[in-house]
Amino acid sequence: MKPDERFPYAAGHLIEKRHKLKVNGLNMAMSGNVSMHSINNFLNLGLKFKPNIAIFMENINDYAMLYHEHSYWNDHPNRSLLSKGILLRNNLTGNPWDGVRIPTSTAARSLVRNLCFGLIPHLSTRLSRLISWRKSAPYPGDPQDLRWKEPQPFDLDRIESDFRSSLRTFIVVARAWGVQPILMTQPNRWPHSVDVDAPRSIKYFMQQKAITTIDYGKFLSGYKRLQRAIIDVAAEEGIPVIDLEAAVPPDTDHLFDAVHLTGKGSLVAAEYISRQLENLGLIPR
Repeated sequence: MKPDERFPYAAGHLIEKRHKLKVNGLNMAMSGNVSMHSINNFLNLGLKFKPNIAIFMENINDYAMLYHEHSYWNDHPNRSLLSKGILLRNNLTGNPWDGVRIPTSTAARSLVRNLCFGLIPHLSTRLSRLISWRKSAPYPGDPQDLRWKEPQPFDLDRIESDFRSSLRTFIVVARAWGVQPILMTQPNRWPHSVDVDAPRSIKYFMQQKAITTIDYGKFLSGYKRLQRAIIDVAAEEGIPVIDLEAAVPPDTDHLFDAVHLTGKGSLVAAEYISRQLENLGLIPR
């Protein structure tokens, strides 16, 4: 989407227009990051800008990581907490408000790959077994595909416990540095079941990015449980929560796959977030 449609920027811009304030919205998101990566970025990059408010939204990445790797501390070649790969490479340009960027070559490869899987899914699946879409030693091919195809014990209690601990870690860090922490639920359009009528984008996301080695019903109930955990932790810690899941319509106009917003969806999110910050009394008059 266009940079000015991304909700961290757009929410700040709406507040600027309504209240005649100077607002900087820093987008610290990074593709594939789990909450512990985000805490690392917040601690080592975000805090130097002395923010007033930090809004934290995670779910599906943590869910998949904690299921497949059993812990935030793992040796995944691309997603470990101490990885030197692209997921932790923060290429801030001269203008820090541009946000954290994925290298152009990586984005281009991902675009071509996703286009091929969208247009010719069966042929692309076969070709992906013959060629390496991504070279990442010591695992040939896509390391995530290789590691995440094996069934794992579905210990949802452990997954939720670790996720709650990570959310609380963010809250403690924010409070220690005088920043108002806010938790936010993740907008999504997971269908009730993955069948022949499920959108292709949802099926692809499940096959490549989420959890395919357990029953979909179990997966969906676990996702909803983590959404509930976000709300519960906010209440237990006495901080605000923004229920973005309830604000963004679960359709193709607003979400282009299971959890990623379209430009239209992002602007809806920005409007809702900015209004919530106003209603919470967090915008200085």
